[in-house]
Amino acid sequence: MSKNKTDYVRIASYIFTEEYRNQYGSDATGILFNKCLTLLHRQLKSEGYDIRLPHCWYRWGDAVVRYYVPYIQWTHDDLMKTTVSYRGPTPHINYKDDLVRRSEDYILEFINEHGEDREGMETAVDEVYSGAPFEFQKNYRKLRESLQISLNQVGFDNFEQYVMGLFESAMGSFPREFKSLSDQKDRFSSVFREAAVNGASGGDLFDLAETFWFYFCYHLRLNNRCHENITRETLNIWREMLPERENDFEISIQNYAAQLCSPNTSNPVVLGLLSSREERLSELREILSELEG
Repeated sequence: MSKNKTDYVRIASYIFTEEYRNQYGSDATGILFNKCLTLLHRQLKSEGYDIRLPHCWYRWGDAVVRYYVPYIQWTHDDLMKTTVSYRGPTPHINYKDDLVRRSEDYILEFINEHGEDREGMETAVDEVYSGAPFEFQKNYRKLRESLQISLNQVGFDNFEQYVMGLFESAMGSFPREFKSLSDQKDRFSSVFREAAVNGASGGDLFDLAETFWFYFCYHLRLNNRCHENITRETLNIWREMLPERENDFEISIQNYAAQLCSPNTSNPVVLGLLSSREERLSELREILSELEG
C-alpha cells in the first residue's frame, strides 16, 4: 500500500531530525539516521506499506542513499562522527494520514530506545544486520568488530586463533552470487592467512580486512537483493566505478602482501602478488627514468 503523491521519506526524515534535536539538544549521527529510516521502511513493508525509501547495503550496513535525500545536511566537523540535520522548507505533514502516524510512532519509539548512547546505537545496528541479505555480511561483521576491538587491547589471549576462526567462518560463507570476485577473494584470503601466521598486528589485519570489505561493498550494493528505489542511471554510475575500484584493490593487496607476508612464503598466490607488484614498480621506475631524461 503506497500513497505516491506524499513524500513519506522526506516527512520521516524531518520528524526524525527534529524529534532527536528536541530530546537531546543536538543533531543525531548519520549512523542512527540510517538505521532508523531503513528499519522504519522494513517495518512498514511488513505491514503492507511502502514509503519507497532509496537505500542500499554498503560498508556499514543498510543505508539511505544520500543523493536522493538532498534535504538532509550531512556534517563532518568531527572526523570520528557525521551528524545529520534537516534543511529547506518544512514539509506539509498531515497527521490524519495513517502512514504518517505510523511513521511518527515508530520514530519516537526508536529514538527513545536507541537514543544517543553507544549501546543503543549498537542494538540498532544489530537489528539492521538481522535482515542482511547474505550470511556472509553477518559473519564478516563479527570479524571486523573483533579486529577493531583488538586495536585497543594489549595481550589479547589466543588472538590469532580467535580471529582466524572468525575469518574462516566468514570466508566459508562467501555468497555464490559473487563468484565473479573469486580471484579477489582468493588473493585477499591468502594474504590474510599468511599475514596472521607472520605475526601481523591486529591493526594491520583490520586495515587489510577493511580493504577487502570496502571493495566487496562496491559490488554488494549492485546486487538486486541489496538495493531498493535506486534508478538505473545511478546503478550504471556505480557499475562504471568498478574497474577503477578493482585496480585500486589490486594495488592495495599487492602492497599488503609485501608489507605483511614473508618473501620466503611458499604460497603461490602471495608469490604471484609479490611478483606482480615488482613488475608494476619496475614499470613505474622506467617511466620516471624516461621523464627525468
